[in-house]
Amino acid sequence: MGFCGLFFMGFFWVCGGIYGGEGVMQLAPTGLVFASLLLIMGTYALPIALINAELAVAIPEDGGLVVWVQQAFGSAVGGHNSWWVWSSYIFDAAIYPVLAASYLTNALGIETTHPNYQLIIIGLAEAAVVLVTLMKLCGPDVVVKFATLASIVSLAPAFVFVVWGFATVPLKPERWVRMDSGHEGSAAIGSSS
Repeated sequence: MGFCGLFFMGFFWVCGGIYGGEGVMQLAPTGLVFASLLLIMGTYALPIALINAELAVAIPEDGGLVVWVQQAFGSAVGGHNSWWVWSSYIFDAAIYPVLAASYLTNALGIETTHPNYQLIIIGLAEAAVVLVTLMKLCGPDVVVKFATLASIVSLAPAFVFVVWGFATVPLKPERWVRMDSGHEGSAAIGSSS
């Protein structure tokens, strides 16, 4: 696996599911939000990434966390760990196809009042599971290429909006740390001059 493939796989594993990020962006000044995100990344995510990189080099076996815990603490603790990791991934993985199906039905304009709405959601979620399963059966190279493509597609709008924003919106750094009292989020930004 090359650097780009590893980077995009890491992006998908680490950055999938930042629930509540939109609300944070609206409630706090922009500079504070970005500073806190960088602080969290540096104090939480970076050490975990470095620990995983070090363990992957020290114990280069398929299985990652499950193998590392088993070698460190024995088969009893390792067995419990593998069970709980598996259970966690089952519940975690069940959320994403349904979430994707909900987004897709919203994008297609299918209302929740549609008589077959639940069947459409189930069908789309099952189709996503089948496609991902088939992709994984094709091997890790296909998974890495798909993760790279999906990362680029998902990051492209953000990149376009950032470039467009820098080109069209006047920067006012004094507003990056100021909270206007009596207003919330974007309403405060739109009302101040």
